[in-house]
Amino acid sequence: KLIGSDTRTDLALLAIKGKTVSHVTIGNSESLRIGDWGVSVTNPHGISAKLGIGIISATPTAEFGEPLFQLDRSFGSVSGGALFNLRGEFIGLHSTAFQFSQNTSTVIPSNYIQKIINDLQTYGQVSRGWLGLQYQTITKSIAKQLHLKSTRGVLVTNVFKNSPADSNGIKRGDIII
Repeated sequence: KLIGSDTRTDLALLAIKGKTVSHVTIGNSESLRIGDWGVSVTNPHGISAKLGIGIISATPTAEFGEPLFQLDRSFGSVSGGALFNLRGEFIGLHSTAFQFSQNTSTVIPSNYIQKIINDLQTYGQVSRGWLGLQYQTITKSIAKQLHLKSTRGVLVTNVFKNSPADSNGIKRGDIII
């Protein structure tokens, strides 16, 4: 039975009655560091299982509005394949819904998948906040240009019309700490 689905991440939560289902231990994806190894188990095109190894080359960032990390190699057109750490713990799912480049694999972290599962169990859908703005980190160069004493916070680079940020008076050029 379909409990809920999230089209943005291409994930769904199913309830299976009357069956004993094998499961894996879920690892803490927040403990991942650049240089850690990941073991990928995929089934591209439903033909046969494929095992691969990659190195985490970017830790979770909200590059596409979702906290994703990436591996240093591509696993082809794989979406939904599991990624494990060297202790055999599930740490993420490969996703083609978000792609950094053709030579890397994008992975949805296990901790974020847990949040999605919790939202689907509780609400039947995923709840996401939206401010309606774009921002960039304040670098030393930007701080110097704007005569700021530190690089703390972010610089608002765009505010979407009729967004929560717009209706609350946030403007392009504002600094949010």
